[in-house]
Amino acid sequence: MRMSKKVRLGDREVVVSELTVAQVRQLLEELERPGEVHVLDMMFKDAPAQALAMSTGLSFEDLEQYSPSELEPLKKAFLETNPFFVKLIEDLARIGQEVLKESSEGSAG
Repeated sequence: MRMSKKVRLGDREVVVSELTVAQVRQLLEELERPGEVHVLDMMFKDAPAQALAMSTGLSFEDLEQYSPSELEPLKKAFLETNPFFVKLIEDLARIGQEVLKESSEGSAG
């Protein structure tokens, strides 16, 4: 059974759900494509805007109507209900950093 958590967001109650494997695959494909970085991606680095939207059913426009402090409980609920996604993103970031380090060390020598 998918994990989920109810969170109050302004005057509404939102259900934050665990992403499915298909949704994670779709997110990874979208993150690979170069494009515009959403302001929420910069504010909440550990919870990409597209992932927040997918796990809640809210649009970017919906999310943008709230202040960062109002969105914080939503982000926390996302991190709690999506530990596998969070770990995957952390692992990919670590691998990317290692590749960059090896690449720069190889070109310096």
